[in-house]
Amino acid sequence: RVTSLESLALRLNSPLARIEGASTLRLVIGRRPLGAPATDSFLETQFVQAERQAGLPPLQRQVEVYDRFGASLGRVDFGNRERKFAIECDGGEHHGPQQRDADNRRQNAIEMSGWRFARFTYNQIMRQRPYVQSVLHDWYRLAA
Repeated sequence: RVTSLESLALRLNSPLARIEGASTLRLVIGRRPLGAPATDSFLETQFVQAERQAGLPPLQRQVEVYDRFGASLGRVDFGNRERKFAIECDGGEHHGPQQRDADNRRQNAIEMSGWRFARFTYNQIMRQRPYVQSVLHDWYRLAA
């Protein structure tokens, strides 16, 4: 928490930024839109990479979902507020039986408020990337 991506990007783009590895660091920083929150896990980062490889526009990260009265229904890993589409990435370490119950309750509430939901497992994101990408492509076609 010593610096931010914004200040690092500014420094790397200054004329004085001629350090070894600066061009690689610029490339990595440029992948995340300035101001976008970080992902919460390795699995979410892998999802972002799958999304990029599919040539799709990036979904918003860490999206808070509200009901029609403005009450929070919870936060989803990725989403599109305008089109009411939510994505959850389920890694095994965070999704034991109790967490699964809470996730299902939250998902039901979000779906009841008009959002569509897609949920991907670790195995799907890591080993079945074409499946994940096809679901995303299908969603964008339906939403058009």
